Amino acid sequence: MSNELPNQTTTWANLTNHLETFEDWCERDTRKYQSESSKLLVYLSDQLKVEGQSLPTFNHPVLGMLSHMSEGATRLQELMLAYLTLAVTGDDRPALKLIWGQRLNPNLHPEYVEATQCYAGDDLGDEFYDSTAVLSAIEYALELGESDDGLLFLENWNGGEFDVLRKEWPDAPIEVYGAESKPMALPKGLSQALMGQSPARS
Repeated sequence: MSNELPNQTTTWANLTNHLETFEDWCERDTRKYQSESSKLLVYLSDQLKVEGQSLPTFNHPVLGMLSHMSEGATRLQELMLAYLTLAVTGDDRPALKLIWGQRLNPNLHPEYVEATQCYAGDDLGDEFYDSTAVLSAIEYALELGESDDGLLFLENWNGGEFDVLRKEWPDAPIEVYGAESKPMALPKGLSQALMGQSPARS
């Protein structure tokens, strides 16, 4: 483990019991990947699964995870944000921030920031990365509850059925329609999970 700050171990100490640093994961994982982005996606996916092992059981695994995230599971939230941003938009900066030990959430407590240097050494800019349309769609589905209605909304959103959304869910936030001018879809594995299927492993 590097003692130089920031690093993942120091940043997430006392905040998670499930941390495996990217360096340790790379030593354990011997698979070959087509690109560094593919490797990052698998690491993020593995970490999401590990963090999710401690979650309570919900009727639907994806909405259950996101519901738990909204209750303050900060690492799970940042992992999901990085995963979605990379998978949906191809932007790897949030993922790189995470593996370098930086935090994606702004306005953290000054003493924590000073101790971990979680905003330091940032050559990628200090923006809070967000795939607004994707996260807005997921958040709205959560507001609909763990029901078929929330899943149906996401299925139509993922399929680009925006006229259906306007008709059936007129109170959906305008941000969900950002995907109309710049089409984007939920990551394949997440889409399969939404349909109650197990993602195929390569």
